[in-house]
Amino acid sequence: AGMTVKTVANALFCSETTLEAAFRREIGSTVGRYIEDMVLFEAQQLLLSTGKSISEISTILGFSDQFYFSRRFRKHFSVSPKAYRNLHMR
Repeated sequence: AGMTVKTVANALFCSETTLEAAFRREIGSTVGRYIEDMVLFEAQQLLLSTGKSISEISTILGFSDQFYFSRRFRKHFSVSPKAYRNLHMR
């Protein structure tokens, strides 16, 4: 969380445009999409492997609040974090 295309490009000593072009060519996705996918993958892992609340998970992952986290999670997985946990913890 807090990772942006700009921070990644700066760390790699290249421009955002160069990074985006290379990333799209090699990975087939944008850097922003990839970062979001990785953050939400981590959210899945935390939901299933810890007893942390959704609020705690959203804070760990750097979201401004749990409601925004829940909206992003639902958009990505078509189910809320709570429902995801309930479906997979059976």
